[in-house]
Amino acid sequence: MSTGSSILLVFFLCVIGYGIYLISKKNKWRTIGKIFLYAAIAAVFISTAIWVYLWYEDLPYEAEKLGKVSLNMSTVEAKLLLGEPTRKSEEDEGNAIWVYKPSYTLDYFLSFEDGTLKWACSRDYSKKLFGLGVYTSEEKVVKRLGPPEKTSIFKDGTMKHISWDKYNASFEIEKGSVISVCIMRHSGMTYKEEYSD
Repeated sequence: MSTGSSILLVFFLCVIGYGIYLISKKNKWRTIGKIFLYAAIAAVFISTAIWVYLWYEDLPYEAEKLGKVSLNMSTVEAKLLLGEPTRKSEEDEGNAIWVYKPSYTLDYFLSFEDGTLKWACSRDYSKKLFGLGVYTSEEKVVKRLGPPEKTSIFKDGTMKHISWDKYNASFEIEKGSVISVCIMRHSGMTYKEEYSD
């Protein structure tokens, strides 16, 4: 322990000792007890309120946003919000795929149809739906949302999308864990090349 830490500790202990001396001298232990009781009640109330808020935030709902992006936003709105995409592929008029990959992880994978956002996926662990995100187990996702309404398996059988139209939500799974989180208009996520027996 350094000299500065020792001096600070001695000062802190002296303040506590002097406080106890004053409380004893003026016989105010009952008042101090009431203060601690009220503080404990307030702490329990605040903790409960925070827990209820977090629980409510994680309840399933019809998702419209994933991080910054929203379903049905236009290409112009997306560009104003996210800037120029890292990679773009224009399929035909009004239909396009945009990729935002600023670092080692996929920030956004966006699909536009008729100039509006049809679906968006992200492999960024900070972007979650209903408290579920990258690295969450498939078992936890199904427990929270129920059995998927649609499943699409990739052609090599190593990955799958599980989707819920009622929540506009889809999760891409690999080795039993989420690798990407998606929002989509009521259609379910499917691979272009699906697995077939």
